[in-house]
Amino acid sequence: MPVQTRPHILIIDDDSSLREALATALRASYTVSLAATGVEALAWVEQREIDGVILDVRLGDEDGLALLPSLRRRTGVRVLVLTGHGDKATVRRAFLAGAHDCLDKPLALPTLLQVVAAMVGQPVADPVLRVKAFIEEHFTEALTLADLADLAGMSERQLQRRFADRFGCSPSQYLAWVRVQAAQRLRRENGLSLRAIAPMVGFSDPSYLARVLRKVRRGEWPTEPSRKLPDTPESPLS
Repeated sequence: MPVQTRPHILIIDDDSSLREALATALRASYTVSLAATGVEALAWVEQREIDGVILDVRLGDEDGLALLPSLRRRTGVRVLVLTGHGDKATVRRAFLAGAHDCLDKPLALPTLLQVVAAMVGQPVADPVLRVKAFIEEHFTEALTLADLADLAGMSERQLQRRFADRFGCSPSQYLAWVRVQAAQRLRRENGLSLRAIAPMVGFSDPSYLARVLRKVRRGEWPTEPSRKLPDTPESPLS
């Protein structure tokens, strides 16, 4: 019978007391490693397989977000970024750098546990976080609001309201944002044509995707999920 291994979480924070507090909160369910600097963090990912990363935006004199792309390239895992004081500019930078999610400090333990579970693909008790994780895993598919509401165990209207309260946008808007982010990554990393990329990220119309990416380049498309995102015909949650 195969041995069940626990997900391995790497916590990167220069504050020793916060590192230990996070480790204590997570060790019941995860294998936890700790790093205080970018050098230590990169050494860890070279030595061990990591399933998820918790990264503070400040590592002493280092910019934690500058480390995020390297972590993503070397591990491919999701990264939860810890920010302070509701800094919207930092949140935008984090998402643009490839963060899976951002949490403000001080942290609420139940929220932390739910977000980390979603990050490493474990079952999530919070129905709204479960829907968010499902969208991120299945964004290439034809999703409906009814399907997501069934997954959450609530009405469509209730899901819309609670999702917007938590993430600042509707499920449909979040689906559009995830698809556009995936299209940008494929375009940047693989140089594929939009005709090839569109079906890979759930868009049926390459010309529509081209229009959206032009808006991105002109700064007319939000850099993070928000109520400013349009409800698009290419994200038909109805």
